[in-house]
Amino acid sequence: MVEPRISFVVPCHNGSQYLDDCVRSLQAQEVPCEMILVDDQSTDDSYERARKRAVESAMPILVVSQKNAGPAAARNVGLRTASAPYVCFLDVDDRPLPNFASAILGHLDANPGLVAIYSHIELVNSHRPVADWQKDAIENSIPSNLVVRTDIARRIGGFPVHPAFRGRAAGEDILFREQLEIWGKVARVNLVLLQHTIRPGSHFDYFMDRATFQDGKIIINESSKEELDGSLERARAEYKQLVGRRTVDHVLDQLRAELPASAKFLEMAQRFESVQGFLNPLEGFALYWLASRWPIDGATVEIGSFKGRSTCWIATGCKEQGKSKLTAVDPFTGSPEHQAGGSHPDPDIIRTGSTLQVFQHNIQRHQLNDWVIPRVGRSADAVLGWNERIRMLFIDGDHSYEETARDFHTWTPFVGNYGIVAFHDVNTWPGVTQFFNELGRYPGQWKPLGVFQTVGLIVKLP
Repeated sequence: MVEPRISFVVPCHNGSQYLDDCVRSLQAQEVPCEMILVDDQSTDDSYERARKRAVESAMPILVVSQKNAGPAAARNVGLRTASAPYVCFLDVDDRPLPNFASAILGHLDANPGLVAIYSHIELVNSHRPVADWQKDAIENSIPSNLVVRTDIARRIGGFPVHPAFRGRAAGEDILFREQLEIWGKVARVNLVLLQHTIRPGSHFDYFMDRATFQDGKIIINESSKEELDGSLERARAEYKQLVGRRTVDHVLDQLRAELPASAKFLEMAQRFESVQGFLNPLEGFALYWLASRWPIDGATVEIGSFKGRSTCWIATGCKEQGKSKLTAVDPFTGSPEHQAGGSHPDPDIIRTGSTLQVFQHNIQRHQLNDWVIPRVGRSADAVLGWNERIRMLFIDGDHSYEETARDFHTWTPFVGNYGIVAFHDVNTWPGVTQFFNELGRYPGQWKPLGVFQTVGLIVKLP
């Protein structure tokens, strides 16, 4: 089953007449999605109709119910259930166009600093004229045209549910959107991606009744009961204070979690600084981290050890894991670039023809002898007789396209499901880069995990 990329959380109170169109609009999306319909104690057949659509639909539809508590509480219920990395809080009478999810997710995937993106809207079945400033206000306040990173929405704590927000003025939607700015940038994509319905008697209908536009500003000419008695302002302040505390706590939790790792990195970088090689400390720490924590069992294999720099980082991770030793495969005669006249000539290779003695010395002085199994020889020869399942494979041998491909195809038949393969010098050496990028064209077999410095990672799918 394909994992959903976006969860559409749909609060529903007596919205049966809109439900079929809502479901169809989500089924028409160009990326995998799921629908989480939260029935807010409807008195029509919304719940029964949604359950029927869930049985009939190939798209995952989860139907849950709650005691009548309003749309904000319903959205929070759906947010806790959402399984996708992105979430949209869609009103049941709104319709995302077929390219809604793909257009917005494309921008979010390409811009990690963005926490949310919203789109322009098309008004449908409006019972009254809507001025441009009113339409702009709608786009900047409703939840239906907004896609948020799910983890960010959860860190905020979802929408405010104080009873004051259930009055005529409401305002919980725009307050939620304001808090997103604490976590990062919220951007608008210059596309019309949502059809939005304004129903008579809605909160926005009330806004248009009481608001005017003067000198570039929105003027509110009438106050609701909750605004007059101060309960709405107190509810806003209480919610913002709660989000602020969550924000501070999250940052402190991150600091507490990252300080030990930072100290470990500094200690290891200093320890392995004298081991000659081309792996920078951040890359080494990434390999150490994977070797010590990758969650499946099996052997750990390195293709290309040179003088042991990467070997020290990976073997230390294996040592801490306490299960898998590192098999280091290398002829120890260097790659073409290490020879006299090459791009990176090495004095040991030029003088003795081998780095094996230096490699053994480095492994011994860092007390890793018991965690490294050298296999001296070419990769294609070292694999003969191999029969172990591999959990982690690091490829850093000859950097030509042909040799990188040969190392990969020689060893990956032994990589187990969810085993990880790391390539060094992605985006540095053309051959390695080309081969790594080509693997992304086979999403059914290998899943790219990204590039850390110049270490490209992929995982084998079952």
